[in-house]
Amino acid sequence: MMVFTATCKNGVIQLDRPLPPDWEGKQIQVTIEEVDSLPHKRRHSGSAKGQIQMLPDFDEPLDDFQHYMA
Repeated sequence: MMVFTATCKNGVIQLDRPLPPDWEGKQIQVTIEEVDSLPHKRRHSGSAKGQIQMLPDFDEPLDDFQHYMA
């Protein structure tokens, strides 16, 4: 027995991952159980803007690697 998680959207069940290829053409039994899920915060592009800063010397060579660069 394998357990797959799925989401129902507009009456269509969408699995979280594809079924194994060796199940192709086989008859399977599906049991549906409603479970409480944790609310997911949707990520938004640019939501971390201004939270990460690079030092001006970020691209400068590191002193620890001088012997590799000689």
